[in-house]
Amino acid sequence: MDKERNMDRMNFYYIYSRISMLSLGLWPYQSWSSMMTLRSLWIIQHISIMLPELIKIYENRGHFNLLIESLPPFTYNIVMAIKFTNGVLNQRKLKSILEKIKYDWNKFTDKKEIEMLCYYSHRGKSLNTVYIGLVAVVLLSYMLLPMLPAVLDLINPLNESRPKSPLYMVEFYIDQDKYFYSVLTHAYITSLAGVLPLFATDLLFSNCAHHACGIIKILGRRIENILSEEPALKRSYKVDDEKKAIACVIEHQNIIKYCESINSLYTTSFFLILSISIGLMSVTGFVTLIKMNEEFKDCIRFAMFTFAQIFHQFCYYFLGQSVLNHEEKLKDYVSNFNWYKASPKTKFIIKFMIMRTLKPTKIRAMIFPLTLENFTSLMKTTMSYFTVIKSTR
Repeated sequence: MDKERNMDRMNFYYIYSRISMLSLGLWPYQSWSSMMTLRSLWIIQHISIMLPELIKIYENRGHFNLLIESLPPFTYNIVMAIKFTNGVLNQRKLKSILEKIKYDWNKFTDKKEIEMLCYYSHRGKSLNTVYIGLVAVVLLSYMLLPMLPAVLDLINPLNESRPKSPLYMVEFYIDQDKYFYSVLTHAYITSLAGVLPLFATDLLFSNCAHHACGIIKILGRRIENILSEEPALKRSYKVDDEKKAIACVIEHQNIIKYCESINSLYTTSFFLILSISIGLMSVTGFVTLIKMNEEFKDCIRFAMFTFAQIFHQFCYYFLGQSVLNHEEKLKDYVSNFNWYKASPKTKFIIKFMIMRTLKPTKIRAMIFPLTLENFTSLMKTTMSYFTVIKSTR
């Protein structure tokens, strides 16, 4: 009964991840037929927008401002393709992580430990809710701004229609003015479908990172409670303490393996995305600057896009920092262990954990740890690229 209740709790906290991955065919527990159908549909719609964007970029190659303006949406779609591809190629790793999380939810029976796991899972779901809300606001604002001239023509008509601007710079080799709303509808559909890999990847990463924080916190509590309150001279209590110490060392090794499995799942895609994002944020910032003196609504659109990218990167680094903080706090739990009360064997067992906590496991984008310190370095590098691009204008 308790296991069923814990599974219900896990499903509740992971609902956003599950829905977004199901809609893409990336959930490892869905049927093969639905998996292949949904993946194929997403690939078709993504190609249908990326190919016209690529053609337009080629046509704009001789016009610097137009080329710079057409690059951000195309690069954004490349990032979404990387996220989707990572989910497809790493299905086994993904399932292994989810099985580990399920095992943890079923393993913990102590009421206090379950409360800790629920607390961190709730934090993960709350962050995901905020993340979905902010992405939705930015995406809808970005999508609706091209409709502003048509709305103003209805509210306050002029002698001639206001000029229309497309959502994306694309080339379908048709009359863009005549088929403006058809092209815009296609852009809307691909925008809504194209954002799904963002949710599928990032929401699950948030859940995984918060789960890591939760099980590290539980381990810290267990370390604090290794020693029995009874007199240490009693043989039975010494043996019990030693068993607790061994269990803590084993659990610590399991946590390290879990964090390494997160790295194995995400590290390559994160490295590619973070590398691309440096240039992308610089370019969108430059486009915002250009549009400031031309079309104010486009300036707002690209400014929101730039903000969304910064927030996107911040979430990665913030979650990586959270896991690192808990790993470092684990070192404090071990260091504050009441050594003078422990038996020689218990001390010897705990030494293994002390040595391992001196080198905490970090969530990485290949060689780059996801820490807030590195986030500031990323922003400095982005500003440097932005300054270089701005100087070429």
